[in-house]
Amino acid sequence: MKLALIGLGQRGTRLYYAAIKDRADVEIVALCDNYEKRLGEFAAMLEKEDGKKRLTYTDYRKCIDESGCDCVMVSAAWDAHIEITMYAMERKVAVG
Repeated sequence: MKLALIGLGQRGTRLYYAAIKDRADVEIVALCDNYEKRLGEFAAMLEKEDGKKRLTYTDYRKCIDESGCDCVMVSAAWDAHIEITMYAMERKVAVG
């Protein structure tokens, strides 16, 4: 399963990532966050861990449309959850 993580705050980087990082059936293909510094830091950390470079986005729409993900894990700010979830579902991308 090709996964995009959308929102890289505490929930995205600590809780959700910890739950999926060792799963052989999940490949994190893309990362998305409004804050470029946080996005770059997390992408660099993942690349250091496993040597894989991820696609990075600051716009969730581009992330969903361009990354080739099968599903997204949304941990963005609460007020953005519905908008991001609906956008993904309208494009037949599973949401977790």
